[in-house]
Amino acid sequence: MHKSAEQVNSDLKRLIEEAKLVNPNLVKRLQYIQSWVSKKKPGLIKSKKHLMQFLEELITFTDNWLKIQYLPAEDRELVFATLPQCERYWYEHLFPEWINERDPKIEIWKQKLLDGSFAGSDAPRISGIRQQIEKRGGDSFSPYIADLSMATDIIAVGSRGKPLCVQITTLRRELTDNKQDKWLKTLKHWKIEKGLFMNFIPTLSNVNFKIAYCILEHSDLNQDSCYCLAIDTN
Repeated sequence: MHKSAEQVNSDLKRLIEEAKLVNPNLVKRLQYIQSWVSKKKPGLIKSKKHLMQFLEELITFTDNWLKIQYLPAEDRELVFATLPQCERYWYEHLFPEWINERDPKIEIWKQKLLDGSFAGSDAPRISGIRQQIEKRGGDSFSPYIADLSMATDIIAVGSRGKPLCVQITTLRRELTDNKQDKWLKTLKHWKIEKGLFMNFIPTLSNVNFKIAYCILEHSDLNQDSCYCLAIDTN
């Protein structure tokens, strides 16, 4: 059951109070978003599908992360050990980074979520790639925050490697240099050690399988570095 805009606002207020016992940076981030949302009419917020999905995800992530923080260190480690690898990476590394670091893109994605210009990543494509990854024994995760703030369409990992952050684009190869530069700067800002930038031709046969295969192949490499990879018909 989806929340109402009023429920979202109430949940954010509750989490702000809970976060005061744990992390002042989280308090500030939540206050910033809650203040922004509360100034808009509930009907407007509710009408923005991706904005509501983002807010509901944020509430879930914050709730889960705070519960983990309340635990003794040993119990916290036990909880992390039960999570799928990409979710563990999210809750242990990327979400705390987002809480504690400046988000250079926050004003941009706030406006896009509100005016409806953010249509989300290519959801069917991302879903198809994730299915192929998991079909082959890998794990994947696609939080809104990773997409909006971290230039990451999919967090993925194979059977032997470390999670990596993947951005996927269909831009012509000669137009991707600037996007690659911005992507690398974004990964460095969030202290993401392992990433993959993929440029592909959507009409390529079995493209979801081929993208998933390349993601898993690069995940299974243990180097802590960033990669660039172009898929084409050659």
